[in-house]
Amino acid sequence: VHGEFTAHAKMMSKTLLLLLLLVPTIMFAGVRAQDDVEDIEDTETTKTEEPEEDNEAPVIDTTEKSEFANVYYVFPDNADLKFPAGSVASVLVGFQNIGDSGFVVTSLAGSLRHPLDNSYLIQNLSTVPLETFVAPGQLINFNYYFRPHDSFEPHQINLELVIHYKDDAEATYWDAAFNSTIDITESIETNDVGSVFSTLILIGIVAGIFYYFRVPTSSSSSSATKVETGTAEDGDDEWLENHNAVLGAQKKTPAKNKSD
Repeated sequence: VHGEFTAHAKMMSKTLLLLLLLVPTIMFAGVRAQDDVEDIEDTETTKTEEPEEDNEAPVIDTTEKSEFANVYYVFPDNADLKFPAGSVASVLVGFQNIGDSGFVVTSLAGSLRHPLDNSYLIQNLSTVPLETFVAPGQLINFNYYFRPHDSFEPHQINLELVIHYKDDAEATYWDAAFNSTIDITESIETNDVGSVFSTLILIGIVAGIFYYFRVPTSSSSSSATKVETGTAEDGDDEWLENHNAVLGAQKKTPAKNKSD
């Protein structure tokens, strides 16, 4: 019995010792797991707090307009919606008051945006303050000028023109006079430089062709004339000398025979 009790006590001692060794490991693993969870939460919090990109701009809600106002647009010089990069373009924006109270048109603003994502701002155009009163039943037109950046390559881009106004109760509204894609074409200055360069190249080619065909023809004509002239003169002199010699001999011979 004493032996069994001793063996049992030894087993209990080993088990207790094993538990004492495992407890710190389990506690360390739990603390490490808790730290990992806290790190992940900190990382997620950090990502959430990242600032938005500069090119992101809020999309203007074009439904916030008054039912008593209508807006229109006309592109006097660009009816085909093609705008050369770097050139000033104009648009005529009309505001009509169809209500019974007046409106004050406060400003007119424009922007160029990505054609597939209207929230992505590419170029912010001018904001023109107007502060113009429009009486009931009145229609007023505003000229708005803008210039697509001269670094733009030919491509499609979205043009947004927004007019801001308010009523007599100081309630503010906005409406998109134009919100659609336009075509940016090649810069006119680039076309002018290319035309001048092409013209110079064409003039050089024509001058080279003229020089190539003109100079050899003149040399050949001069050489041929000299050869023909020299041959004719030499041949005539030689023929005349021989002929005169024969005639002289024929004239002298009869005279000699007569005297004999």
